Amino acid sequence: MTIGKLTYLFVFIVLVMSCGPNDPGLTGGIGNNGVVKLKPKNFLMEIDSLSEYTELMGEPLSEKFSNVTSVKVVYDLEDDRVYFIQSGMYKYHYEFATAVLGYRQDLYVFNSNNYNEDPKEREYLLGNLNYIPQTSDFFLELSPSDWMDLTSIEKLYDGVVEKLHITDTLFFYTNTPRLMHAFEEGLLSMPVISSERIFGTIEYQPISFGKTNGILKKYKVENLDSLTPNPNEIIILDKTPLVLPRVKGVIVSELQTPLSHLVLLGRNRKIPIAAQRDIWNNDKLKYFLDQPVEFEIFKDSFNLKLITDPILVNTNTKTILVPMDTSVRQIVDLSTIPDLGIEKIGSKAFHYSILFQIALKKKSFKVPEYGMAIPYFFYWEHFISSGASKLVSQLITAKTTEKEKDLLKQMRKLIKEEQINKSLLDSVESLIRKQNKFIAFRFRSSTNAEDLPEFNGAGLYDSETGIIGDKEKSIEKAIKKVWASTWSERAYYERKYFGIDQQSISMGVLVHRSFPDEEANGVVVTRNIYRSTGGITVNVQKGEASVVMPKNGEITEIFTAYQYHQEPWVGRLIIDYVSFSPLNNFKPIMSEAEILDLFKAVTQIKTEILTNKAMYGSANRKFAPDKNTEFDLEFKLMGKKRELYIKQVRVYK
Repeated sequence: MTIGKLTYLFVFIVLVMSCGPNDPGLTGGIGNNGVVKLKPKNFLMEIDSLSEYTELMGEPLSEKFSNVTSVKVVYDLEDDRVYFIQSGMYKYHYEFATAVLGYRQDLYVFNSNNYNEDPKEREYLLGNLNYIPQTSDFFLELSPSDWMDLTSIEKLYDGVVEKLHITDTLFFYTNTPRLMHAFEEGLLSMPVISSERIFGTIEYQPISFGKTNGILKKYKVENLDSLTPNPNEIIILDKTPLVLPRVKGVIVSELQTPLSHLVLLGRNRKIPIAAQRDIWNNDKLKYFLDQPVEFEIFKDSFNLKLITDPILVNTNTKTILVPMDTSVRQIVDLSTIPDLGIEKIGSKAFHYSILFQIALKKKSFKVPEYGMAIPYFFYWEHFISSGASKLVSQLITAKTTEKEKDLLKQMRKLIKEEQINKSLLDSVESLIRKQNKFIAFRFRSSTNAEDLPEFNGAGLYDSETGIIGDKEKSIEKAIKKVWASTWSERAYYERKYFGIDQQSISMGVLVHRSFPDEEANGVVVTRNIYRSTGGITVNVQKGEASVVMPKNGEITEIFTAYQYHQEPWVGRLIIDYVSFSPLNNFKPIMSEAEILDLFKAVTQIKTEILTNKAMYGSANRKFAPDKNTEFDLEFKLMGKKRELYIKQVRVYK
């Protein structure tokens, strides 16, 4: 060993020995050549460069923003010191407090004391220093479950500003109603960053993770009616498509809401899908276009690389038979749960009846009034008499996409032109007139190939409004349009993709009163899709604007909500906002009280469905979800009183 190498070794030993028991100091090891290799520190007391921040940063615990990195911050109140923590080393603040600061209490006590609104009980002020590379913005964020008082927030903010030397402006993120109210009332003196600023800088969004090989192609959505992508292609789209072609992967230029139809269909198909704002005019793509590539989705980017491997196309040789029974020949009242079987009236109608009973029992929400179901029998009677049924065999054996589309168009035309069964029409109109309160009713698809555990079918079929005495929006036209949508292109090709037997498809119709005066509408999933904290994820939009099929990439309001399960805050609702809608001037659409009502209703529905299997009866038991099932539900806030209506529930996969 040379003197130089010996000196390095001696210096390393001295450095390690000089560190206190709770001070990691410098860590490292000795390479094969005897030279000391220093690793980044586990924490810093000040940040003087972006490279120092980068050494400490990691992914935020919540995945609500795909364009943000994070460094945890601990302000030790006793020592009056700020610590910027190595996020790869310490996933949680508690881990750092016990490993470095000598904290000796358990996690329960740590949370009770250090997320409390009483500053006298706190030993630490905890936060996250976040960074947006696209805008070079730094912002301080609290956990949404942190009830830190405003004076302590100012103290934490000032402490971080003093030790952060790489930005002129440190923003504070008001991500909860409490903090938003404080800012609006002028109780926060620091500059605040809004959700729309953060969300607006997102250029990339992973939608469905995975890796695949295919030929990279570009298509304008408006041309997909005449140009059909090949199954071996990975396609780039300029807009969000109504129909998802049968392809190996998708890159779309519009960001998606978490519960949009494209997202749900992508999850069902298990193909890689990503959104990239500038993808359509990106010059770097020229190198890959029209060539075989490997396409892989990551959290913060996607990867393309040229390949020489053969492109394999998954061919679904398995045929899935869906249940179908036409023995019921009368309108079905859904004010009680019919033990008829989903195979007679469809999943959507059956689950409406379950929602109706839960609403009667819990009285925490309403369902659309006067629900009834038109069973499969009447669809098949009309399907046969119209002549459309004769074209199914031709459709299945068609050799070209053009032929398929032509036959589908013919089938829809025949269904709409055929006169409806008069006794059926009289029965439906009689039941509508009988209630003498509403004249406009909604007619919704309830097939045997949607809202099932193994097949979501989101957005495949049409809903229509029928109005008594209105020739343009007659009850007859509404029913026939829903029936005809059985053979829409998006429905047919999605079923074909999954190998569902086209000859066993049946369309029931769920009927209930229409909603002309909705103040807001939304979709809620019974879990936090951004973080494993439990709770719900909500997408909501003002008025009738669509959440699941937003126009021109319109941003919806997105938030998660969950309840604290620790004293002294048991039952307190925590709301964490992700984005706000421009249709409501970037202000919350729902009040805290409305969110709490929604949370209670959704929790009750989930619990009832999972614990009361008797609701499914003997005929429907095979459709009953297991204990780990999550659901997505559609809701509305109706009229000036903004009453909560839950109109649909289905399995979320």
